[in-house]
Amino acid sequence: MLANARVADTLAEAGHDVTLFEPDFLKLYDKIETSKIAKRVPVFGFSDALWTALQELSGDVFEEKSFYRTISNNNIYMRAYNEHCEDLLNRDELIAQLRAEKFDAYFGEQINLCGHGLARAIGIRTYFWISSCPVDDIISYKLGLPMPASYASSLIGYRLPTNPTFFQRMYNVMVSIGYIYFICQTDHDLSLVFKRKFGPDFPDLGEIAADSDLLFVMTDEFLEVQKPLMPNFIHVGGLEPENEKDSQTLDEKTSKEVEKGKNGIVYFSLGTTMNSSMLQPFVMKTVMETVKQFPDYHFIVKVDGHDPNAWKYSKNIENVFVTDWVAQRALLKHPRIRAFITHSGYNGMVEAALAGIPLVTIPFMFDQTRNSLAVEQAGWGLGVAKETLRDDPKMLGQALKEVLENEK
Repeated sequence: MLANARVADTLAEAGHDVTLFEPDFLKLYDKIETSKIAKRVPVFGFSDALWTALQELSGDVFEEKSFYRTISNNNIYMRAYNEHCEDLLNRDELIAQLRAEKFDAYFGEQINLCGHGLARAIGIRTYFWISSCPVDDIISYKLGLPMPASYASSLIGYRLPTNPTFFQRMYNVMVSIGYIYFICQTDHDLSLVFKRKFGPDFPDLGEIAADSDLLFVMTDEFLEVQKPLMPNFIHVGGLEPENEKDSQTLDEKTSKEVEKGKNGIVYFSLGTTMNSSMLQPFVMKTVMETVKQFPDYHFIVKVDGHDPNAWKYSKNIENVFVTDWVAQRALLKHPRIRAFITHSGYNGMVEAALAGIPLVTIPFMFDQTRNSLAVEQAGWGLGVAKETLRDDPKMLGQALKEVLENEK
């Protein structure tokens, strides 16, 4: 959503007539301001399928998973996307309105191919793909790009060590193949939805996506695990329309909090996809125990507003401020920020890199594991396995101490 909005506003700022089509699958339209220039067209009234799927994924991140469960887990939310897509396609009046606009081109995110199919259905024949995270196994497969799984971690969560053994490389290759297989299954299921709606001659969604002229990758190639790319891949990590630069400001409460702490501020956030209220209580307990180890630093801890554990475990700890919202870009640019503890989602990673803030990463799912590896390889942060929050809580404090005290 944010990746598409940044592209939309950049194009609109350059003089193009841009419509940002926003099916509100997660009921976040009134909570997140996406586009400030492009025309926003929201669509409401969807079920809770995607929200439920994300809650399920958040709730089982600490479960030991079989190989099959590892590679098939993404089907949980892909099936939810497909359900929402079919709902969208059945809104005939809306489809007619979009077709009447006679759009010249489509820009759409990589997570699900519904957008490509919708673009084709309303008469668009020029496609631009947007990858909101590093180019993953399935994009590489659909575009015919070699995916060196022997040394580049699959995007679905398996983390290759810096010097992997033969068997670790082989496991990663198998994970990558399995991931591609299951996503192709759900893509095929969605293609059948389009064929039922628009006729049996409607193209396969993978073929439509593969016909994209350019792929805009919302990452910085210097912050990625290195791998082959194609000449029509354009990295636009950190893309920010002129009207957004320095537009975020801290609210009055946060402005007071950043002045606390003798040695500065440590910021903690697990982003918006990972709902902290669904995590086991030991996660926030470990975080707050870590806070107590650094009395000369003040911690700003951003959590899900429904998370009872953050407030429970922060009681009587003087050097922490718990909140359910913060202007993240503005906070990371503040001169008193010393470190960022993050799930290693790419938006936060890029914002921290642009602000020059070192990271402690705790990857949970999706591209976060590979993002964490890229941070370590580039030397501007340390990764902590999520399991250590349960099995070896002191590891978080050790990693933070290294990041705060190592001058490199």
